[in-house]
This record gives sequence, structure tokens and C-alpha cells, in this order.
Amino acid sequence: MTGVRKNFALLLVLMALGATASTATTAEPKKVARVGLLWLDSGHRSRIEEFRKGLRDLGYVEGSNIILEYRDAGGKNDRLPDLAAELVRLKVDVILSDGGAAIEALKNTTSKIPIIMPVMSDPVAGRFVANPVRPEGNITGLTNFAPELTGKRLELLKETVPTVTRVAVLWSSSPAQETAMKELEVSARSLKVQLQPISTQRGSKDLDTALEAVAEARPHALVTLPDPMFLGQRTRIVEYN
Repeated sequence: MTGVRKNFALLLVLMALGATASTATTAEPKKVARVGLLWLDSGHRSRIEEFRKGLRDLGYVEGSNIILEYRDAGGKNDRLPDLAAELVRLKVDVILSDGGAAIEALKNTTSKIPIIMPVMSDPVAGRFVANPVRPEGNITGLTNFAPELTGKRLELLKETVPTVTRVAVLWSSSPAQETAMKELEVSARSLKVQLQPISTQRGSKDLDTALEAVAEARPHALVTLPDPMFLGQRTRIVEYN
């Protein structure tokens, strides 16, 4: 989570907490804010720690004036709905989450608790919001969706290593990534590069299988389409032999 995204996510969370606090009556004791965090796996721990640090810098102390309810699915998509339901039962004030599978689980579980996305490839294609400028409902956040840059990255790769003719592509077959893949295919045709798409369904075990497929394909290079899981597992992907 970059500084800009971290600060913006903090701002959205604090705004949601402020809106919740404003509904309380003056007769009620001061409420301790409760924030839910839902991730697919633990690969984003460093980003969560950055978020915690940002809260501390703003005077929020865990266990004193704020409680963080962190849940991760251990890389298993099928656990996300139960974890989302658990956070809703805890009556958290706002939920911070990343990744299409986690956001979808939350969307299907609650339409009232504010859901903050630190970054999402294409929230419209993912059907999380209808209008990115004025999102309706309870989901908001940032997007880094720029499919035209996907083809540009392939061009830069070809310029850097002109001998590249076979490129493996790790992707998760999401609606946003389908758009990016089309852009990549257009660029590949003009560069005379053969793409070797390898799909993964965002689970840790599935990523192992995908990386094994990459090794078997023996490409000249590997690119990944924008995805929170790939970002969280970037060290593992780079170090894979």
C-alpha cells in the first residue's frame, strides 16, 4: 500500500467512523470504533501493518479507542463468505478489504456496513459499483484500472529484451483482467510475441500450480496482470524457480 493509497484508505475509514459516531446520542458512552479487515491470504501483512501505523499516527490506539478485527482466508476463496458473515455479526463500523473475491463476499453479505477498497482494478467490471465517480451503495475506494498500460508494459519488455518471443501471463480471469488481457493481445500481435496465458483462481495452492505451469511452458519472460494476490505474493513469484 503506497503512502497515497494508505492515507486515502485511512481518510475513507475515518470518514465512515465519523458518520457512524454522528448517529450516536449524547447520552451514550463514547463508542470504541471497530474496524473489520478481510483479506484472501496473509501476503498483505505488511500493508496491514502500514495501516495500523497510520492509525497510531492519528492517535488511534488498539484496544483503547479502536479495535481491529483482522481475518484472512488462508488463500481459500470458499472461506471468504463465512469470514465476511463473521465480521458482520461482530457489528463492525466499517470494513477495509482488498481483492475481488473478498469484496464480492462482503457485497453479498452486507449492504449497510461501509466497505473500503484500498485499490481495485476495475470496480465497474467487477460489478461492485455502477459509477466510479459517484459510487452508490456501501462500497467505495480507489482504482488503478488502466488497461492500456498493460500493452505498454509488454512494449517496454520487448525493448529491454529484444529476443523475447514467448511470454507467460499470470492472470485470474476476472472481468477487469479480461479487458487488460485483450489490450495485451493487441500489443503482442504487433510485437510478434506469443502469449502463454496461465490462469489462477487466487488461492495459494492454485498459485503453486500456476507457477509450475509457467516452468513447464519455458517462456522467455513472465508478466502478471494487476491483481492484489499477485502483489501480495510478488516475492514468491519472483523467487520461484
